[in-house]
Amino acid sequence: MENEWLPSLKTSLRIDYDAEDSRLLSLLKTAKEFATLYIEPIEEGEAWPEPVVQAIILLAGHWYENPTATTTLAMHDNSFGFWTLLTPYMPV
Repeated sequence: MENEWLPSLKTSLRIDYDAEDSRLLSLLKTAKEFATLYIEPIEEGEAWPEPVVQAIILLAGHWYENPTATTTLAMHDNSFGFWTLLTPYMPV
């Protein structure tokens, strides 16, 4: 699954080389596992809803661009898009 999403993540990050593929795939896998904690189960072989895929790509991209907190200032959650995209797929 993550392999199918890699080109979209690379496009969103403006990466046109392959040196980061392993790291990006790991981030996609982790973001997918995180997202599945909050949504209704998706059966094996079932297509992933595009908003859920976009949320996973958005989160993986955020983690790639912000791997660590590097400030003493108060940090704010910047995942509004992630939660907005997942909300329709969350259990009631």
